[in-house]
Amino acid sequence: MPVAEVVQQVEEVPTLENTFVKANEVKQLKKLKIAVWSKPGLGKSYFALSCPEPIWVISTEPESVEPLLVHFPDKDIRIVQCSKPYTDAPVNKKTGLVDNELGATDPEISLREFEKVTLLLKDIKEGTIVIDSISDLWDWFSAWIDYNADKYTKSGQMMRTEWGKVNSKYKTFVNRLMSRPVHFVFTARSENVYGEGGKETNRTKLSGQKRTEYIPNIVMELVNKPTQVIDKKTGQIQSSKLQVVGIIRKGRGLTEEAVGKEIVRPTFDNLIEELNKYGAGL
Repeated sequence: MPVAEVVQQVEEVPTLENTFVKANEVKQLKKLKIAVWSKPGLGKSYFALSCPEPIWVISTEPESVEPLLVHFPDKDIRIVQCSKPYTDAPVNKKTGLVDNELGATDPEISLREFEKVTLLLKDIKEGTIVIDSISDLWDWFSAWIDYNADKYTKSGQMMRTEWGKVNSKYKTFVNRLMSRPVHFVFTARSENVYGEGGKETNRTKLSGQKRTEYIPNIVMELVNKPTQVIDKKTGQIQSSKLQVVGIIRKGRGLTEEAVGKEIVRPTFDNLIEELNKYGAGL
């Protein structure tokens, strides 16, 4: 727009009527933001690849997704590997010491790669964005700040303001992907929940930044659950076997009855089928 036209434009005076919109007039994009978490090997990545194509996979683990592609031979799946190895051993700012004991992934270079990818995805308008996994992403941030913190207390502890910087950057990365008008899925590992005195409980939770579970509108945990095989003729139990079940732990916009519902061997399609029973309207 020419400068003259911009100068001549009269800015609309904000009023209650032109600022606030009635709730029933708000456009619903109906794009899901899903977290799926579990112990290793229960199908988190498989679920992510069952989502609508094209699928843009931001992978944090070497070859975590590639072996599953055999199950989706005709699907448009595009993968970028953000995990990058160390080029030089990291030096701790506080101690000045070189540490050769960290894992093979260089968090600083990997986070730079991840940020570059989030910017490249800014214009996509269809399909699904996948982070596999967000637990690794948070681990990179944690490792990075441990070696790059600028402020410490007199006792040598990292100041809380340093974690504030990390949390802010993490939120920026994730929200940038969440804002795209496509489905968004991130996988996460599970970790044990500890009680008083550091005592281990029999409960688990999503592994990652503590507010990560508030980001998606659907949270699903995958578990191995024993099921009984019943003989149709006799009604007797023939055998018992384990099968993967997805349990809906959170369903923003759904009726209360949705929480706790189970989906056998969950995929995107049968998750949608289940969510529509509880008011999703997808």
